[in-house]
Amino acid sequence: MVGCLCHDLDHRGTNNAFQAKTGSALALLYGTSATLEHHHFNHAVMILQSEGHNIFANLCSKEYSNMMQLLKQAILSTDLTLHFERRSKFFESVLAEEFSWTEEKHREVLRCFVQNKTRRM
Repeated sequence: MVGCLCHDLDHRGTNNAFQAKTGSALALLYGTSATLEHHHFNHAVMILQSEGHNIFANLCSKEYSNMMQLLKQAILSTDLTLHFERRSKFFESVLAEEFSWTEEKHREVLRCFVQNKTRRM
């Protein structure tokens, strides 16, 4: 849910291609791969670390680290370039009968799909 709420924080009304082509400050800061998504994640972290806003403050260090990784993964997965790459790999693994619920990488791909689907609702 947090990823859904934060996936477009401080959006500039442009896309990653525009950021790269114009050499924007964001492209220089984050690079040209998932530029805006990195910015959205960092903006979310900034808000969550502000006094009174850290809804994950009661988590232990390991849980907090895991939560931040999941949040980052959720927000970065909204880059459509990455989405279509992962989608192809997912269908390949399913068709080859290699998909496994017990494998973390496979569950990660599913989480990314869910994030992309829920952000469009």
